[in-house]
Amino acid sequence: MDRSEYIKVVSYNTQCLSYGKAKEKIIEVLKELDADVVGIQEVDLNTRRSGPDNRMHELAKALGYDYWFFGKTISHQGGAYGHGILSKYPIRKSEIVRYTDKVEGCEDRTYERHVLSVDGLKLTVYNTHITGGYGRLFEPLSEVHQVAKRMALDPAAVLTGDFNLFPDKVVMGLPREGFTPLNIPENPLGTTTDTGYPIDNIVLSGALEYKVNEETKGGITVHPDTGSDHYPIVAYIKFKEGYDFKY
Repeated sequence: MDRSEYIKVVSYNTQCLSYGKAKEKIIEVLKELDADVVGIQEVDLNTRRSGPDNRMHELAKALGYDYWFFGKTISHQGGAYGHGILSKYPIRKSEIVRYTDKVEGCEDRTYERHVLSVDGLKLTVYNTHITGGYGRLFEPLSEVHQVAKRMALDPAAVLTGDFNLFPDKVVMGLPREGFTPLNIPENPLGTTTDTGYPIDNIVLSGALEYKVNEETKGGITVHPDTGSDHYPIVAYIKFKEGYDFKY
């Protein structure tokens, strides 16, 4: 690939695509965004609230993505609830990892790890939905730390997610060096429709750089339209000069 070209990455909590005409609206928004990689949080598989469908498959089919993955987090309403990704690039390997430090009183959470081949170069994409703080804002930091520790083993990794934490708390959960959150503590962008909380983020590690948002000096923009209680966030990333880790 031309190293001057950016990879467009989106992170989007879709609120299960289960309320009214939300699914059609979310498909409309994603079609407009036309991202190369989309990390989706809150998506159902065969639940009563969403119907007898695989919603990740529905999204992939409606939007023309050849590669997609649904990762189950918990059993719910006769089906499953979790998160997944859509990709224009081949997904060579996928795994679901359960966080070992469960936050007391909260449901289990997981992260996904996907190895993509971007014109022959290895890009590892992580996607997660971190446990809500529920008044205990420091407990979920162990989940941030756990996924970041695994990311550090991949030379070029990007993490999409609903962190349920403000950017300054996300930074506290990351190792001191080698990680770059793109929704930055210095000028955070609100990502929820009701509260405007800046709890969605995209994090880079290692051999990746990003296109700077000149207004905020961070690396994301917030798409102003949604069918969910979260707005999608958008980042443009690329491999750093000299990166040549083939897949």
